[in-house]
Parts: sequence; structure tokens; C-alpha cells
Amino acid sequence: FEQAGGSLKDLGKSIRDRGLFVPSVIGLWGSLGNTKEDFESRLEEHHTRLRMIRDIGSEHVQIIPDLQKRETFTKDIGAWCYRRISEIALNDYGLKTGIIFLNAVPQLKTMSDAVDVGMMSGWPDAKVIPDTYHNFHGGTEPNALRMLNPDAIAIFQFADSPKGLDRQDTWCDEKRVLPGDGILPLVEQLKILYEIGYAGCVSLELYNPAYRKREPDEFLREAHQKTLAVIEQAVPQA
Repeated sequence: FEQAGGSLKDLGKSIRDRGLFVPSVIGLWGSLGNTKEDFESRLEEHHTRLRMIRDIGSEHVQIIPDLQKRETFTKDIGAWCYRRISEIALNDYGLKTGIIFLNAVPQLKTMSDAVDVGMMSGWPDAKVIPDTYHNFHGGTEPNALRMLNPDAIAIFQFADSPKGLDRQDTWCDEKRVLPGDGILPLVEQLKILYEIGYAGCVSLELYNPAYRKREPDEFLREAHQKTLAVIEQAVPQA
């Protein structure tokens, strides 16, 4: 977008002028490095993306492990990286950070793994990013959400998992389906979020290539309707 001459600041203003906002952006790939040297080697890249995320007006940036080296990720180095990138994000760009956990990363596959990294980092505003899809495939039970302070949730990511797909320990995000079209206890998780006082955003996350082939307006209307239908079952006054 920028290479074609576009301005992210202007785009952010256009979004706000329409009564919308950007709660979170995916993200800083590889910012949860496997070594301190890995982290430092990508600082220029991270600064560039942080500047872009700030310019569009986001509140949060998502902090992500290096998926190419996911088998050797460790929590202690991840915690060091999280604190370091959080300091940069806040002090240089005014951004809050949230830790992504992914079912395909052995040491960062559950919400408790992400909480561990946040606690080990010592960062005073550490946050995690629960995701209904990774909750299921990584083995995080819905009631685990009750253990969280709602202020420690950067954003809540939302999708369903199709019938017939057992829990996976490999990358399977391309199989995400629309809310209500699968097997996940989405209503239960949203009820828990409401009960603990979470007042942040629910973000529909879909990477299914079949959806990208559909006519965009028609698909987005269906996605919006199905998402709201599940939310309204959990919180009738929504």
C-alpha cells in the first residue's frame, strides 16, 4: 500500500472518520525470537512494522514467535524478547503488546504458556491473545479464561473448527470456518468473557482459502451475521 503511494496515516483517519477503529494488528512475526541474537537481527524490520501499525492508529500489536523455528522456541528467551519488544513498542510508538499462542508451537501452544511468558517477562502491562481455534487445537479449556484478568486480554480472536477435524498439533489455520458452522463451544467462551468483565473486541479470524474465492460483499455479510448470531446467544443485550 505504501509502496504504491498510499499513506497509512490517511487510511487510519479514513477509518476513524467512518466511526471505526483498529484495535489490533497482526503483527510482529518472529519478535518472540529463539535467541537474543535472532531478536536483535530483526530489529530494523520490527521498527518498520511498528511505525506502520502506529500510523494506521492501532492500539495493540500482536507479538508472534518465529514459525520457521517453532520447534526450538523456549519460554525464557521468549520472555526476554517480549519485554524488550514491549519496551520499544510503548516507548517509541505508543503501542500495547499481546502475546500470540499457536497450537503448532510446542512451548507456546496453550494460553497458560502465553501467560507464563508474560509473567516471566516482568512487563507490567503484559497481555495475551486468546483464540477459540488455538484454544481447542492447543488444548486450552474454556474455563481457563476465568483465570484471566480481563485487562490482560489484548483482543479475543474468534473462529470455529469444522466437524470431523480432531485436535491438531500442526499448522491448520486454513481449516477455520465461520462461527456456528463447526464444533467449538463459542457461546460458552463468550459467556465467560462477559462474566469476567471483558469489554474489548472480538475479532473474526479466517484464513480459509475457500472463503477468499467468494464474492467479498456477500461473504462479509454472512460472516457478520453469523458472528453476531453467536455473540447474541452469549450476551442477549449485545
